[in-house]
Amino acid sequence: MALIKYRPEIDGLRTIAILAVIIYHADFFYEQHHIFQGGFFGVDIFFVISGFLITSLITKELNTTGKFSFLNFYDKRARRLLPVLTFIIIFVFPFAWTLLLPASFIDFAKSIIASNVFLSNFYWYESLQVYGAEASSLKPFLHTWSLAIEEQYYFIFPIILIAAIRWLKINVIAILTIITLVSLQFAEVVSGKEPSFSFYLLPSRFWELLIGSLLAYTLHIHPAKENDTLLTKTMPSIGLYLIIYSIIFVDFDSNHPGFITLLPIIGTVLIIWFSNKDELVTKILSSKLLVSVGLISYSLYLWHYPIFAFLRIEDLFDSFQMKLYAIIGVLLLSVISYKLIEQPFRSKIKISSKYFYSFIILSALAILTICSFIIKNDGYPERFKGIASGAKEMKEYRSKYWGTTSAYKKIEDFKKDNFSVEVIGNSWAQDIANSLIENSNYEISFRGMTGHLCKAITLNSLTPQDKNFNKMQEHCIKGNLKRFQTKLPNTNLVIIGDNSWMAKVNQKEISEEVLKNIKILRNYGYQGPIMIISNRPKYKKAVFNILKEYGATGDGANKYAKKYLILSTEQDAIAKKFYHENKIYYYSLNDSLCFEGTCKIVYQGMPLYHDGSHLTLSGAKYVGTDLVKYIDKNIRITKPIY
Repeated sequence: MALIKYRPEIDGLRTIAILAVIIYHADFFYEQHHIFQGGFFGVDIFFVISGFLITSLITKELNTTGKFSFLNFYDKRARRLLPVLTFIIIFVFPFAWTLLLPASFIDFAKSIIASNVFLSNFYWYESLQVYGAEASSLKPFLHTWSLAIEEQYYFIFPIILIAAIRWLKINVIAILTIITLVSLQFAEVVSGKEPSFSFYLLPSRFWELLIGSLLAYTLHIHPAKENDTLLTKTMPSIGLYLIIYSIIFVDFDSNHPGFITLLPIIGTVLIIWFSNKDELVTKILSSKLLVSVGLISYSLYLWHYPIFAFLRIEDLFDSFQMKLYAIIGVLLLSVISYKLIEQPFRSKIKISSKYFYSFIILSALAILTICSFIIKNDGYPERFKGIASGAKEMKEYRSKYWGTTSAYKKIEDFKKDNFSVEVIGNSWAQDIANSLIENSNYEISFRGMTGHLCKAITLNSLTPQDKNFNKMQEHCIKGNLKRFQTKLPNTNLVIIGDNSWMAKVNQKEISEEVLKNIKILRNYGYQGPIMIISNRPKYKKAVFNILKEYGATGDGANKYAKKYLILSTEQDAIAKKFYHENKIYYYSLNDSLCFEGTCKIVYQGMPLYHDGSHLTLSGAKYVGTDLVKYIDKNIRITKPIY
């Protein structure tokens, strides 16, 4: 089969895309401004390039041979994608074994399985929705979602194109255009309602690859002439401007993927379409340096995320110097993997099909077997002898309470003669509901006020961090208000809990927003006592990581953890005064967990937290003892003072 003409400027485009992605994921800031805040668009540029190149290959083969070999097509894709991915998975296993705690190790194993079968976008879409899910920046193989998107496209698009060419010859461009527009409109609508679905799954991304395919097919039917026209002089410059503008000035608050994504997409199309060897932008993108980086862009993409994630897990990724060293390390590893793995495996002369598929199949079986054992053995908690029992308990806690409502009663089922508590709020409030279940005979109902990426229960986005998710925040607010608009039959106490105290704004401002929610609750008929629980000790790193660092779960860990402690006693005092004045009970877990500046992360050898702020089952039991005493004394047994 004849090869398509090499386009060096496309490798230059790859360089812009990969550098944007790496710098974005490295979280470089200048005076609180995220450098390359739109760097995530680099993936979208890759999608266009991929769609363009595979369609060029298909049309070239059809033009020269009159037929298309699916077997040969997928063989090339396998040789391009699988060897270096397999090698990096094998390479990082020892680091995962050493650094990842059991729950994270299980998640790692599941993500590897998903990556091997190119379904990781489905895995991340599902797993990142789980209540209390670990931060995405700590997931070593999160970035493989985009590889899954491309592979799924590779399986679907050739069939669509071949069928369209065979039966709808004169309408191929029209058909591809219609599918592109439908997918684009779908992405625009869904990104505003279900952003995670739109971000991770193919229907909302199909149009991005298809635009590249549409361009390739259009150029196949109507080849561009390399002449000195106004378009070839201006369009590449406009395209480069659109790409650079989107990378620097558009942030993640945008409705992405959607109409805003057209900026880098159109920019990429303009460069590919109108590039000319005599034009300035083409010359820049075709320069030796940019082409060299572009050639190793796939290795760069695969290496950078796990390295960044493991450094973050060990709290080694905060300084500018460390980030720079990490990028240099990624660059060196990418050069090595490109020279020793990517290039040899692409050649059937150097590595025959027999040896290639033997390597891939045996490696895949070994990886899947290892991952299955990791999952079956609960992430091998015995790796961390000092905290193994706590890790096992955390798994049981999650299975019993997190992601399920089986432990809670429906409000409608509350019995008139029992003491019934409605707990409303986010994952911190769920900790409270769990602590009451473990320490009392109260009837407990829990209503989660947050979903994936939702923040506090307050009505407004009050912090810069929240404003990065304005679209999602609006969605959360609407859902939260509906939950306050509920009749509460036979309810004796309403507890509202969240983590608003961590916001870097005036505590009184937050509390006034909470009062708006309480007013809605009152308007819907509930006139009983209300308690706010929105404070607790927080730690700068996961408590299990602190314990791993300390090496034991004895009482000494409490003093050791003090250097990571965030304790908001001043805001706590403001909140207590404010709610007392407004006849609302206020309870702080600071009072249960802290004494004279030292706060507990372990009790009787068991961890009280599983991350930096959420409780384990032992933690829920521990704080619940004092909480139930407070409720019994002030609300249940004695007549409420408010």
